[in-house]
Amino acid sequence: MLWTATVDGERNFFSDAWLAFTGRALADELGGGWRHGIHAEDRALVADAEREAREQHRPFEATFRLRRHDGAYRWVTDRGVPFSSGNGSGGFVGCCNDVHDERLADDGKSAFLSLVAHELRTPLTSVLAYLEALRRSTDREKLLSSGLVDRLTAQMNRFSSLVDDLADAARWPRGTSLPLVEQEIDFRELVGDTVELFADSARLDGFKPRHFFWFEAVGEYRVRGDRRRLVQMVWHLLDNAVKFSPEGGRIAVELVDEGERCTMRVTDEGIGIPEKDLAALGRAYHRASNASTDHYPGIGLGLAITREIVERHGGTLAVASRLGHGTTVTVTLPVQRAQAEQHEERA
Repeated sequence: MLWTATVDGERNFFSDAWLAFTGRALADELGGGWRHGIHAEDRALVADAEREAREQHRPFEATFRLRRHDGAYRWVTDRGVPFSSGNGSGGFVGCCNDVHDERLADDGKSAFLSLVAHELRTPLTSVLAYLEALRRSTDREKLLSSGLVDRLTAQMNRFSSLVDDLADAARWPRGTSLPLVEQEIDFRELVGDTVELFADSARLDGFKPRHFFWFEAVGEYRVRGDRRRLVQMVWHLLDNAVKFSPEGGRIAVELVDEGERCTMRVTDEGIGIPEKDLAALGRAYHRASNASTDHYPGIGLGLAITREIVERHGGTLAVASRLGHGTTVTVTLPVQRAQAEQHEERA
């Protein structure tokens, strides 16, 4: 979008591309009329950049929001270069480019890095505090507290989990499948142990019981899959349930035998999810509109990784929620039934 301006900064030409972008007539834009399209919060920035360029007779560059023909404000970068004519007069010639999409992408990267830094800083701060406590105990020749070691371990596990999530997310742009090391697994035992370990970790993290965990399963459930990944799946679902639940809230985990498949339901009594956000759940970096990062930390990877783990094991994942009443995540997995039982059924 080309333009020219006089030596005092009054613009005296705009290209057709500029006029098509703003949707305004040339007469409306000439002189200082074009400045009415600048977002009110950015006008001072543009005015300062232009004034300094005129006073010092040098190029200028300014990135600001300019109103488009449909009323939407778009980020643009405007650049001007001074010139002189043979008779001593001159002015500026410049061009303006729409950089809105690039700006939003950069903002998104910055926001993501900020969230990652925050998530990493939290366990690292605790780890450093616990290490200092260990150092003081050693200096005083005190016996090492098992509780202190447990808390340190819990924070390191939290840190390790986040690093694993970032490594998993790094595969997606390359289109690399989630690697699995398969074996036959007692899924009931795996879920029960993970719930117990998570409850202990949550207690150590907060130094007091803040949620009530309930687990129920009838029968045995054998599945074929990657033990580490299935533990990761259950852990993420519990972490989300706790994150969005009030203190003292009940986190229920239930296993149900459905013949050739088993179903696991994780239910919380938390804030719930707006209906408009349900379709996008499981998309990387997506967070529900009522889950601000100020109150609910996280980078939006847990459910996306969980869905991938479930699907790689031949299962399905579904989310049901009522705003203000809680959420239930349902996972179904194929069951590896005992050979003797299968022979009996065929007989």
